Amino acid sequence: MNDKPRKTEQDRNAFRVNLPEDGISAKFNIQRVDNVEVKMAGRIANLSAGGMGLVTTDNLKVGAAISGVIVIEHHKPIEVSANVVDVRTQLNLQNKEDLLRACRFTNMTATLDQKIAALVNDLHRKLYTRYSK
Repeated sequence: MNDKPRKTEQDRNAFRVNLPEDGISAKFNIQRVDNVEVKMAGRIANLSAGGMGLVTTDNLKVGAAISGVIVIEHHKPIEVSANVVDVRTQLNLQNKEDLLRACRFTNMTATLDQKIAALVNDLHRKLYTRYSK
């Protein structure tokens, strides 16, 4: 048995918010994969200033470089680039397996980092308010 945490979990140093399937609409519209133009989309399952968990049926392998737009209801779209660093399964609300791709943001500027961190904090506040009643 391997007692060491996964590298993607070990490397996390930013606050992360989980986005429930039946909660806030959060999508990532993928525009490029490995510098090839595409039209794909996935549901953002979790988000931090360092990356996101992306559920998609598209075949994105570990190491793929993706770029696109984070689209979350009631927020301005944010363009980002990321690398797929891990792929794992998780159960969805219908008790079926989804493929969750762990994506680490790349080419981050201080401004972009602050925008995403502010978005994460706002989403956390909205979810906490919604589910703590």
